[in-house]
Amino acid sequence: MTTLNIKIETLELGHAKEMSKIAKEPVTAKLYENQDLFLFGSELACLRISQANRNKETKVNYSENLKTFYVAIYSGK
Repeated sequence: MTTLNIKIETLELGHAKEMSKIAKEPVTAKLYENQDLFLFGSELACLRISQANRNKETKVNYSENLKTFYVAIYSGK
């Protein structure tokens, strides 16, 4: 039996690439241990991603610390 060992960074890059297609511009991703996904980019990019994931719990906000908008897609865990 083969075990898959995928690094978090690889998953984040994959999410960023796929969500950038939805956002129609580059975004960056951060995946947390509880599998909540945070994507960082322009306000419009975050709103597009939120709308595309409207069947999931999402939140769009501005991070004062990072000086950028983000969309959080919650895993429900």
